[in-house]
Amino acid sequence: MAATAYCFHGSNFDPSHILPMCVSPKEVILVSDVQQQKNCHLPCGLRHCDLVDETQAPYAVGLTKMFNLLEFKWKRMLCRESASEEV
Repeated sequence: MAATAYCFHGSNFDPSHILPMCVSPKEVILVSDVQQQKNCHLPCGLRHCDLVDETQAPYAVGLTKMFNLLEFKWKRMLCRESASEEV
């Protein structure tokens, strides 16, 4: 279960007051696949960036990892393109 979905699956928890505050749709928040969830949260957050005022710790860690991965792949791609003079 994805970290952001954990609290929604408890028997005593009513998500109706939390979901309206989220920029991601319920289907993204409740998905059980963590990788899918991360891949969906980012575009939702970027699309509604004017509505985002905070991010929770599990998601912040995922964002950090994702940006590190993008930075690594971006550098490799630029090195490859500059070596082949396709920049």
